[in-house]
Amino acid sequence: KYSFDNLVQSYPSGEKVQARLASKMFDVSERNIVVGNGASELINNLTQALNIKLGMFTPTFEEYSNRFNDLETFNTEKNDFSYGKDDILRIAKSNDGIILINPDNPSGNFIEYQEILEILKQLKKEQKYLILDESFIDFAENGFNSSFLNQKDLSTYDNLIVIKSIGKSYGLGGLRLGVLASSNAFQKYSLQILFQTYR
Repeated sequence: KYSFDNLVQSYPSGEKVQARLASKMFDVSERNIVVGNGASELINNLTQALNIKLGMFTPTFEEYSNRFNDLETFNTEKNDFSYGKDDILRIAKSNDGIILINPDNPSGNFIEYQEILEILKQLKKEQKYLILDESFIDFAENGFNSSFLNQKDLSTYDNLIVIKSIGKSYGLGGLRLGVLASSNAFQKYSLQILFQTYR
């Protein structure tokens, strides 16, 4: 509250301060988090930092399919558009990583923490990424307990990238603000470029 006017009027020069505040809010190290002009800006910059083939289920938030060039989309065979751990691991076989919006928009498909943990473990063994968009997780039943936006999980799984739109959860309509978090230590590909851009 104290810095609100300055932060709003000084973007992007206030990025370091915003990253520090986001770091405290989510209990994530400052060096593992960047703040952008909404999740959309971070998604766009992520396409420049990661040159890999990704897979995801549709229908979903189209920002990813509009931004990533090498993206394979899959339709679920169920009428309610649901999918789970086995479905995700199946499409991961032909890709370098997976984009998972949890809960999904617009289907509302939600995968709980334990299942995502199993997905992460398997993808790490295969040296593949999981880009996990948690923009709507605060609205899911048991959502707070299913979030991977914490230091322990980020440090354990260097193949994990978490993206979150702050505006949806905190009612900041019109003030576009998003965060991206990763331990940034994956060997095959590096997010260092993205983090340096924001520092």
